[in-house]
Amino acid sequence: LEALTELLRHADRCGVAGLDQTDESLRPEPIERVAERRSRTLGQLEASVAAAQSAADPVLALQQEATRLAEEINLLGLEASARANPLDVLAEVTRLLPGDAYLSRLSMAGDEWELNGLAPDAARLIPLFEQSSLFDEVRFRTATTLVRVRDESFESFSLVFRHVPTT
Repeated sequence: LEALTELLRHADRCGVAGLDQTDESLRPEPIERVAERRSRTLGQLEASVAAAQSAADPVLALQQEATRLAEEINLLGLEASARANPLDVLAEVTRLLPGDAYLSRLSMAGDEWELNGLAPDAARLIPLFEQSSLFDEVRFRTATTLVRVRDESFESFSLVFRHVPTT
């Protein structure tokens, strides 16, 4: 108290106006009012947090759904890239098949493809298809059979291979 009194006297001597011991702004606030103001402020903050949380809940739900869908799309993309693109296989078959060979049937089951047709020399098809990086496990499903078509000799064939997807 003596130090405060000395400080006030010094302020008076230095010309600082408005500071006297009866000034209300210098009096400590009663603890009850501090606690009441604290409680009121805390209640306002809790209400603000609750309002923000209820506004954020739908956004969080949408964000979780977007994440789930992105993962699903990624998984579908991986599955699609692992499957054979029929156009790639058809383009490669067209490129490899000699001009004097004829297809009567083309089928696929999973990654296994089967070509049925006629060729003057069916045995030469195996090395042609084995050279492709798109095909693996090239083989004949059945033995070739000699067939005559309009005075020409052909061998019927049933060629099977597995498609190797490009990555």
